[in-house]
Amino acid sequence: MSLPGSAEIASAAELAGTPHLTDLHHSMDRWFSEVARVLPWRAPDCSPWGILVSEVMLQQTPVVRVLPVWEDWMDRWPEPADLAEQPSGEAVRHWAGSVIPAARSGSTRPPSRSWNSMAARCRTRTHRC
Repeated sequence: MSLPGSAEIASAAELAGTPHLTDLHHSMDRWFSEVARVLPWRAPDCSPWGILVSEVMLQQTPVVRVLPVWEDWMDRWPEPADLAEQPSGEAVRHWAGSVIPAARSGSTRPPSRSWNSMAARCRTRTHRC
């Protein structure tokens, strides 16, 4: 079964080498290199853990508020194993108190309850998260 009009939709492989897409790609790269903000999680030496932490923090919080908290977080817990060693809830208390004060958000529930369990899962694997 196919969707109506699906025969006219080109696959990504078919579009990959087209001049229009190549031009768009180069234009976007050029634009990004000119206007992109310098952020620590974009640095080539940032660990996958640092990138993951930034992605989670940026889900509902502006970059300007995440930046100092992310830097503090990475100083405290540079690896998932460091966070996994903390008492349950330590990360949530740090995150909730630093970024979204309960009085302003209208909620007393911290934004995420999964940091310690996520770090524990990463620690038990043979590869680094």
